[in-house]
Amino acid sequence: MTIGGIRSKFGEKVIYINGASGSAKTIDWYNSDVQKVAMTDDCTFTFSNPIVGICRLWVNNGEFVYTATWPGDVIWQDNTAPSFTANRTALIEFYYDGTNYLGNWGEYY
Repeated sequence: MTIGGIRSKFGEKVIYINGASGSAKTIDWYNSDVQKVAMTDDCTFTFSNPIVGICRLWVNNGEFVYTATWPGDVIWQDNTAPSFTANRTALIEFYYDGTNYLGNWGEYY
């Protein structure tokens, strides 16, 4: 099976390549619980088809620094949403508890 350009077989985890963000991007967790987005503008994210448990989102911020607006049901660790750095990729983890997404981030790659 091919998902987002990455081949998967036997139920292996796949990174769903969700493409360019534009000014609005829906992250549909049905596609995969690990997704990658390339920021191309300040973006308002929405989430659909939540999965109880941990989901990961790789956000690649190109040569410009863009900002993200997150869904209202995201609760960030220390009440601090991620800020992005040019030419770096941030790994953001969400734990969905059935009501809210608990968000955590920290490392740039």
